[in-house]
Amino acid sequence: MRWLPLYFLRYAYNPRMFKDKKVILPIILFLFGMWYFCLQILGTGLEYIPGDMGDARFINFLLEHGHQWIHGNANSFWNANFMHPLPNVIAISDNMLGTMPIYSLFRTFGFSIETSYQLWWIVICALNYWSAYFVIFKWFKRWDLAILVAWIFAFSIFNFGQLSYLQMTIRFMVPIVFYAAAKMIETKEVKYFAIYALGIVFQFYSVIYTGFFLMYFSLAYIIIYAIAKKDIFFFKAFFTKQNVLKTLLVITTSIGAMLVLIMPYLGVTEMVGLRTYAEIQDKLPTLKSYLYPAEASRTWSFLHAHMKPNENNWWLHYNFIGIIPLLGLISM
Repeated sequence: MRWLPLYFLRYAYNPRMFKDKKVILPIILFLFGMWYFCLQILGTGLEYIPGDMGDARFINFLLEHGHQWIHGNANSFWNANFMHPLPNVIAISDNMLGTMPIYSLFRTFGFSIETSYQLWWIVICALNYWSAYFVIFKWFKRWDLAILVAWIFAFSIFNFGQLSYLQMTIRFMVPIVFYAAAKMIETKEVKYFAIYALGIVFQFYSVIYTGFFLMYFSLAYIIIYAIAKKDIFFFKAFFTKQNVLKTLLVITTSIGAMLVLIMPYLGVTEMVGLRTYAEIQDKLPTLKSYLYPAEASRTWSFLHAHMKPNENNWWLHYNFIGIIPLLGLISM
């Protein structure tokens, strides 16, 4: 197995395969990434569960609870059978509704709880890779750049650092939403507004935290991109006579779907209150966070020792994506 990268390089740079590289290389890199990242964590025989001893078990419980609810074996989704009699107990944290059907599909086909969880995570990693690849390829028309971005997005050291919070792996809508945001400004077509809005809604259903991040950063991106394009009032095109009904349908559907999701959380907020800034301050990234790799890295272990943030929740600061991607982003 350790010689697999050499066989890959030999195949990838075979001159006879040059014409097919834009088709074959993305698939080879994907399969190599699944082996290099996913199977090194799970084991080639699926001997291990991804994640830590805390969130990993909780996410598996949420997925199984949702599966049982879908099949009519649980009376209520939000009122799960723990912390009784507290209502809306699921709304204390993430809910996993967005990607729950993937897990439920494996359970329906007879896989065990643990194996379905492993296969669910593999599918999430695959979706991360292919969503990034197809978006970048469609956006910039460069298959080599698309492969590079997709690899970093799905299989880089940053992903390993996020395993303590396995739900953060679910982010395959992020490239799609940013692409739709750009095309929405460039083309002024309602379909891109629909992809943008519903993409954010789906990300909220998948992971609440990432949903907020995606909404905030994509809105900032839209403002900056519209200013750069000198088209600040691009959204007027969505409210013309021929587009207004479609636009209102998208807005109504998005708001309605968000209300269904948010209402249980608002109920919990009334009971337990909101967190203050002081409570979350040590969880926010610092400059050191972007040079702080996971301790399992052999190449960057010296950075782990020197860049560890002096915070109580230091394990939340694994934001290092590798020195080459980082320098690439800085140089852009």
